[in-house]
Amino acid sequence: MTFSVDELIDEEQTSSPPSTASATSSPSTEDGPITAVLAAFAAMLGARIHSDGRVTHRCIFHKEKHASAVIFGHGAYHCSGCTVSLSFQRLLATPEVRNALGDDVVDAALTARRNSLTASSVHEPRWPTSLGPAAYHGILGELVRFIEPHTESDPIAVLVQAVVAVGNFIGRKIFIRVEQTRHFLVLFVILVGATSKGRKGTSWDHVLRFFPMSADTWKEHRIMSGLSSGEGLIATVRDRATRDAEDGAPPPEPDDKRLLIFEPEWARALRTLEREGNTLSAIIRQCWDTGNLRVMTRKDPVAATNVHVSIIGHITRDEFRKYFRDTEAANGFGNRFLLACARRSKVLPFGGSLSANDMLPLQGRLDEVIEFVETLDPDDAEVTLGSDARDLWAEVYPSLSEGRPGMVG
Repeated sequence: MTFSVDELIDEEQTSSPPSTASATSSPSTEDGPITAVLAAFAAMLGARIHSDGRVTHRCIFHKEKHASAVIFGHGAYHCSGCTVSLSFQRLLATPEVRNALGDDVVDAALTARRNSLTASSVHEPRWPTSLGPAAYHGILGELVRFIEPHTESDPIAVLVQAVVAVGNFIGRKIFIRVEQTRHFLVLFVILVGATSKGRKGTSWDHVLRFFPMSADTWKEHRIMSGLSSGEGLIATVRDRATRDAEDGAPPPEPDDKRLLIFEPEWARALRTLEREGNTLSAIIRQCWDTGNLRVMTRKDPVAATNVHVSIIGHITRDEFRKYFRDTEAANGFGNRFLLACARRSKVLPFGGSLSANDMLPLQGRLDEVIEFVETLDPDDAEVTLGSDARDLWAEVYPSLSEGRPGMVG
């Protein structure tokens, strides 16, 4: 695959050059092909190789004599003149570089780079810091603490899935206002396990046991799996067709617009997004943004209004790295999801010892919450921040709302 200079500038110009300190590590003897590329650049453009591993020379793209272009060790190419910042692989993929250095030199360097990355990936990355006690507030925190001694599941897996499930069951009755936009209890969560043995599935089973009998219809009919297309998702929560105007009868009551999508194999959903013409990504974003869904690409357009769709997906870390594409990061699909790392918390050879009767007190507490919510006026059920929460939000809001490239943004 090749990229034109203009495409590369547009895509990469916001990248920051790495610091000099990050490029001072000594290359190993296996990095000979990479060193050869650096030397070839030096010879080609009359450059100098510095003791810290930097190579400075005229930019290979715009050739201006007074522009400083630097290759930082094995990491990136950066030019202060035309603001091009490229990864090592993309630098070697440009026609200018490949034509100048030759296929043999470039291919050998790319192979050495891939081997280097593979070797470094063996080291286990640092696991995220556990949540503090404040995260386990209220009845959902009580649920996590109650079942924690009886399960191998990660407490965070139980907590975040319980938050999603309760929010979906309550529906579009409680909201927080941001300017003039109402944000209901809609949450998309992806549990990322270090391995397939992260006990993500058992954590979901505990969450389902938490719901009382009054939620049986919701559990049976409004929790579904099998995402495949945007049209299919809309059909599940679509508006009922109004009757013929000559009938004179009023339109029927709308169907239940709540839907909790539970996908234990989220990698399959990510692969679905890659199909040409698939509208699933756009429709999922509409679910999060407004709850009003529509596809206009068919003769008989389907629509759904005021839907309340929540998502829980399970995936391993390796699957996420493999199937989550740059497109999903760039188009806003990815940053609508809360990613939570989950792993086995302990080893229980014989499982836990919780019975159905043990859950009854917590189920009764949740029933009380549900009954209270039913008494609320949906037009006046706004959740507001207390004074301490407002001060904290004002402190973190500037950095959280600042635009950033890629998944973080």
